[in-house]
Amino acid sequence: LFEEMVPLTDVVRMSGSDARWLYPGKDLEDTARHLLALGAGLAVITQGAKGSLMATKHIQLTVPAVPSAVADTIGAGDSYTSALIMGLLLRGSDGMAPT
Repeated sequence: LFEEMVPLTDVVRMSGSDARWLYPGKDLEDTARHLLALGAGLAVITQGAKGSLMATKHIQLTVPAVPSAVADTIGAGDSYTSALIMGLLLRGSDGMAPT
């Protein structure tokens, strides 16, 4: 069901643990490529303190995490996704397009 919905999306965001659960045996880069092949325009896989993997069909990059003291992770994914959406709305995908 998940893979049937991917072609209907522009952005797929998931955590690294979700990626490993959905696609056991695949590394995160392969999972991102798989999501793009299914039709996503942007695949984002968060990795906590290791940052985020962001991929389009033209580029794949890791965005480092901002160091912070973690008191509670409840809502962290929602907050991240909100900031991602706001960034995409304000800046588009500049910097992720081929040169």
